[in-house]
Amino acid sequence: MGNTWTKDSLHFGDAIRIGAAICICEEDSVYVDGLLSELERMRVDVAWLANNCKLETVDKLRAFPRTVSVTNFSGSFHNCLRNYPFEALENGYDWIIQWDADEIWEPKAPRKLRNILKNQQMIQVRMAHVWEQNGEKFITLDMGDEKDRIYNTQYKWRYLQRVVAGPTNFDEDLRPSKADIWIIHDGYSTPEKRQFHKERWNRLHGQSVGRNPYGHWNRITDHDFRPTLIPYDEFVSKL
Repeated sequence: MGNTWTKDSLHFGDAIRIGAAICICEEDSVYVDGLLSELERMRVDVAWLANNCKLETVDKLRAFPRTVSVTNFSGSFHNCLRNYPFEALENGYDWIIQWDADEIWEPKAPRKLRNILKNQQMIQVRMAHVWEQNGEKFITLDMGDEKDRIYNTQYKWRYLQRVVAGPTNFDEDLRPSKADIWIIHDGYSTPEKRQFHKERWNRLHGQSVGRNPYGHWNRITDHDFRPTLIPYDEFVSKL
């Protein structure tokens, strides 16, 4: 079971109340400082799942002014654990963003986000992946560029499958809306990071359901995989 710490009062910084549900483990704690800056830039509050995190990391999450709650969980991660931060946000916020530790948003995202949010059930955003090669930074879209990420709390959402990163809508059939707003994912940017992801999800999915059912990480760690690359600055300047 998770042990949840919750703030006495929620922080509402906007007329549209937006909360991020973020799961972080100690292995990804190197992203924490950047995440906190990005949450401030986006003007989004946050509920955390801290998986096998050190006390220093948990204390930093709790001290962040936009933190709503921190749930400590010791054990092997699976995607149903994402319910903890979702439940912490669903009664106080209008929208919940599923947000991973190694992601930032495009430069114009704070304004774009609030213009996008209307009465949609769920919103698909676009995702670009950072790829470093020969000392230079690029973007690739070869791993798919649409992700279900923003959820309307008028509906009840729950994660029901350990290896599926998206929640189920309890009220209606899923009706995703597409939005032209980009997340930039850094977690695959180097061969070391790609191999780390592969080994981690082989381990975690193996522990939760017996095996990793996805071939995605085999593809991106193959030495013969050559994605189409766009210079990073060129890509971002056109968003």
